[in-house]
Amino acid sequence: MITKIIACSLCMIMFSVSSTLAQQAADGTIGPDADERPTAIEIDNPSYDALPLETRQEIMTEAQYVQDSCARNSLYSSFIDCRCLAEKFADTRTGHKALPEEEQEELRVSKLNLMHFAEKRQTECVNEPGIAEYARNQCQDYVIMMPEAEGQEFCECYASTFVENFSERPKLITPVLQQAGTKALLSCDDGTGPIKGDVFR
Repeated sequence: MITKIIACSLCMIMFSVSSTLAQQAADGTIGPDADERPTAIEIDNPSYDALPLETRQEIMTEAQYVQDSCARNSLYSSFIDCRCLAEKFADTRTGHKALPEEEQEELRVSKLNLMHFAEKRQTECVNEPGIAEYARNQCQDYVIMMPEAEGQEFCECYASTFVENFSERPKLITPVLQQAGTKALLSCDDGTGPIKGDVFR
């Protein structure tokens, strides 16, 4: 029963996730207009401040690209704080610049793989409000047959529990999302909800 309830939503989630941000960037479909850009990036790193101006500008340009790419993907940005991701990426790139030149060349960093490097830091940038809103919206399909007040209470529990579950292992992959959702459904159902109650029976 649980599998049937969440299967459709998970299929839609992972269909979107399967098209990676890097691939979208390669197709030119990522990156909002300048006036749509989110909050400015702040790089609080003494090593960054010590770099030559040209290098700092290069890193900032790359970090802005990461933030724009993240923000343009509505699903990804629901789960990941795009500004945080860009700033963590900037820290990574600052570390790269301290490497010998030959090692920097071996990294083969380009516009096509910036998100690959950024996504290695995504577990540090969980967007809890965004995840809660996503889970709250997802929950509406589960409580459609419940009384409105009970449904709202259930969905608030579901959203907060989903956030807690996802944060334990913040990876945007099918098993993690499925486990977070299933555990939230079971945890919040006191016997009258969509799983343990008779709503779907």
